[in-house]
Amino acid sequence: MTDDMIDLGTQKTYNGTKQGVALEYDSIKDGTVPLISTIDYNVVSGNKATDVGNNILVIAGTGNYKGEAKAAWTLVAKEVTITPTSGLSKTYGEADPELTYTTSIDSDTPLKDKFDAVRSGALSYTGTNAGPYHIELGTLAAGSNFELKLDTTPVNFEIKQAEQTITGDDFSARIGSTVDLSEKFNASGSLSYEITGANTTGSSVSGSTLTVGGTAGNFQLKVSAAAATNYKAVEKIVTVKGRFVKEPQKQSFADVPADAYY
Repeated sequence: MTDDMIDLGTQKTYNGTKQGVALEYDSIKDGTVPLISTIDYNVVSGNKATDVGNNILVIAGTGNYKGEAKAAWTLVAKEVTITPTSGLSKTYGEADPELTYTTSIDSDTPLKDKFDAVRSGALSYTGTNAGPYHIELGTLAAGSNFELKLDTTPVNFEIKQAEQTITGDDFSARIGSTVDLSEKFNASGSLSYEITGANTTGSSVSGSTLTVGGTAGNFQLKVSAAAATNYKAVEKIVTVKGRFVKEPQKQSFADVPADAYY
């Protein structure tokens, strides 16, 4: 017997149970002549395995054959298709949720139990800003008995834009003055301003500078934050209280009684 007589071909696939090496009719041949089990040879060892790994089949000649022959073989890993759950998302700034999935062996309870017992890691996506990103296998693994493949139909994880907040509230300003609005309001997006409502005569905005005119009274200012990469557009209405500044009253010496100096 010689090692080159053995041609094991495609082997069995892992199924969680102990299996024998696949010895077909023409797996062992003397030239072109197939040898027959128990007549031409007997299996000595290495013909069964439970887990994927390297095994050595040993056969011994009998009848017209003598000596031993060896051949390496392996149980083929079970291919498992991973399908990420669709519709998963988060809002920008939030922690990532678990990226859940289903498998092609979910209906095979014994095999799925073995998969769950050894699985590790998790699916992942690559991206930090708002937008859709393909979910990938990431670090998900299940030992050497399972070969994991991602479903061919891409599934996205979405980072949604967050609601931004405009900081800044109602304020007072002296009539005739100018106000730097960039010092009063802030947001994630760039800000723009518009005077609105009644009592706006003489008041105006240029860029972020507000000129307060008109008479003493209130008017409204619409502060708008443009959409940014990770934030939605938003606007806020605030009240500007236009007011006069009362000049200090002046008093002449002629108005002071003479006896006030005594």
